[in-house]
Amino acid sequence: MLNFYCPAAKLVVEVDGWAHNLGDRPARDEARDAWLSAQGLMIVRIPASEVLTNAGAIADGVTRQAAALYKPPPSRR
Repeated sequence: MLNFYCPAAKLVVEVDGWAHNLGDRPARDEARDAWLSAQGLMIVRIPASEVLTNAGAIADGVTRQAAALYKPPPSRR
């Protein structure tokens, strides 16, 4: 499951807690990111500690990233 997905921008945001540094998790995250990228998605990984200490700035950054990636559908005239 993705932490956040914006289909209009093809943006995936993953918030990584300390567990993402343990065991085989780094390799699994890398493989998953490669698969998502191959599907045409942009992946942004954000440490959970940053979300906990600066949630507003993180939300603003994600919003700006999604807006920058958004491509409106072609007009149906």
